[in-house]
Amino acid sequence: MHPRSPYAEYTDFAQLAEGYPSLAKHLVNNSINFKDPDAVRELTKCLLKRDFGLTVDLPEDRLCPTVPNRLNYVLWMQDLIDSTSGGPTDDYDPGRKVVGLDIGTGASCIYPLLACASRPGWHMYGSDIDAASLRAARSNTALNADLIGGRITVLESTPDGPLFPPDIETLDFTMCNPPFYGSAADHAASAAAKALPPSSACTGSAAEMVYAGGGEVGFVARIIEESWNRGGDTTWYSSMVGKLASLAPLVESVRARTGNYAVTEFRQGATRRWGLAWCWGGLRPRGVGGVRGVGAPFPTVVAVGGRGSVGRVVGVVEGLGVGWVGDGGKEGGPVEGEGDRVVGRGEARGDVWSRKARRRKGRGEMEVEGGEVKMGFRVEVVGGEVVVRWTRGTDQVLFESFCGMLRRCVKEAPQAA
Repeated sequence: MHPRSPYAEYTDFAQLAEGYPSLAKHLVNNSINFKDPDAVRELTKCLLKRDFGLTVDLPEDRLCPTVPNRLNYVLWMQDLIDSTSGGPTDDYDPGRKVVGLDIGTGASCIYPLLACASRPGWHMYGSDIDAASLRAARSNTALNADLIGGRITVLESTPDGPLFPPDIETLDFTMCNPPFYGSAADHAASAAAKALPPSSACTGSAAEMVYAGGGEVGFVARIIEESWNRGGDTTWYSSMVGKLASLAPLVESVRARTGNYAVTEFRQGATRRWGLAWCWGGLRPRGVGGVRGVGAPFPTVVAVGGRGSVGRVVGVVEGLGVGWVGDGGKEGGPVEGEGDRVVGRGEARGDVWSRKARRRKGRGEMEVEGGEVKMGFRVEVVGGEVVVRWTRGTDQVLFESFCGMLRRCVKEAPQAA
């Protein structure tokens, strides 16, 4: 469970029912019968109302989302967006407008509702091919007009049409909870093969559960292909995955084109889901994570040494044209011993620090100014511990070389008293 989730701790259903009597009739020994669709729907409504101020209607013949699991995904996307904002920190910027798309938003429209309810500056599109789900999603958006305003737009798509509506030019991220199965027979066979009955009721329609083009692997592969053709430097494309076996081939499909991706695991009790996000541009998130058995992305945060000289690190990096930022975001050049934390951010247009590069520079064979930025980075010195954060770029060798240079700088520096 995500550490910012209100469901990271045990949910007291009996206490919840005291505030929402409509849930009380579904209590069994102070818990909920998750095999009862009516109980699951009522629990979802109560949690959304209590924790986010949202009012929703959930049709009996459409998928009823579990709030903690869906919120985990939203919080993960918030982390990706925050850590690729281009600002001096990886913190949430309330003044930043963010635009997202939920592919296959469903009747509940839960991802757009959770995203906009938790972040006032966020705007969401939700798309779907099912007429009944579209009607319900638009109704749920209207029910929350006082809270959400006009920040959610629900769009109709078609099975054979593009996944990314052509009228939407700017997107910061996309989300998707794809159909799990390749056919109704696959769905039935999966249920029959389970040793134990499902722990919760599933009321999903055929459009929500089945994609004839290869189930969730085929659907996410389609997102990957269409996102590649769409391009965009500022977009994080993503999807939830319901089976671990589906994750590995999808990661390999992304890795064939970029090393800039992130994977994670979503846990809710005994239920596990996985998240995959990728960016065709140079944005680099903090905490890219990893999943056992699946190719892990290259780390974007590297500790290069401890108890080094702040002054020496500042001097070396300033030589590369870095603008440093002190505590509180104030501009200025920090000096050794000033505060417990010093942060500097900057850009590199190539390798200007290696011995070979210095020789070329000395012979006048290398342009130091101008040119394309190849790497963005942030260096933090906290109590003498030096940590490098890769913020932008796709050249892994360049980043490793930069970290090696700073590691040597710290190792050779006089030790702080």
